[in-house]
Amino acid sequence: SQPWQSDNPWSVTLTWAPTSRTSASLSAGQRSFGDTYGLDLRHAFRQSSWRLQYSEDLDAVNYWGFDGIGDGLDTPFGDLLFRVIDDVFVQKVWLLESQIVGQRNQIGISFEAQERSYEQTESKETSYSIDVTWNYRFSHRSSLDMSIENERYGNSFENPVDELFYMLMKYTRTIGVSSNWYVGAGHRYRDSAGGIVVTEYNENQLIAGINLRY
Repeated sequence: SQPWQSDNPWSVTLTWAPTSRTSASLSAGQRSFGDTYGLDLRHAFRQSSWRLQYSEDLDAVNYWGFDGIGDGLDTPFGDLLFRVIDDVFVQKVWLLESQIVGQRNQIGISFEAQERSYEQTESKETSYSIDVTWNYRFSHRSSLDMSIENERYGNSFENPVDELFYMLMKYTRTIGVSSNWYVGAGHRYRDSAGGIVVTEYNENQLIAGINLRY
């Protein structure tokens, strides 16, 4: 085994729930590649619920790499020696979620941030995602739904190297007992700094359909 590996993995979780609406969990452990930590806080009000979560975990990855030394493949850039690289990364995840429920409205909000730090290459990968949903019920047969999704990859939230955005608004009407029809409109785009992603797009969408159940 490698020097940073452990042959005795273990984990422990402590949970405190003073009421049926509130809970807090702390976890810690050790896997084959290092220590792990976790925090999960939850609280529910009469018409809303909130959750805050943090986790720090480790994992291993294998990928192809190359060195500019040795007797390898002869290229215009010199001799390249291809090899399989074993790397370990620390993944940190922050999550904030909220659900607000009213008589006719229901709102959901989620924010997540991830960071991966690789030990061998000393590189970092970060990503951010925001999801917002809204549902309004006109009656027990008709409703309006809106969803917004935004994902960003890069070293900062303000200046991503790759960004995806999607927004959709849809009206749904129930037909009979278990069937419905819907119509909606949306917009989506993907913007990649420096053209690192070939599939960039910026488009509007119109959708319509019928769901039939027998």
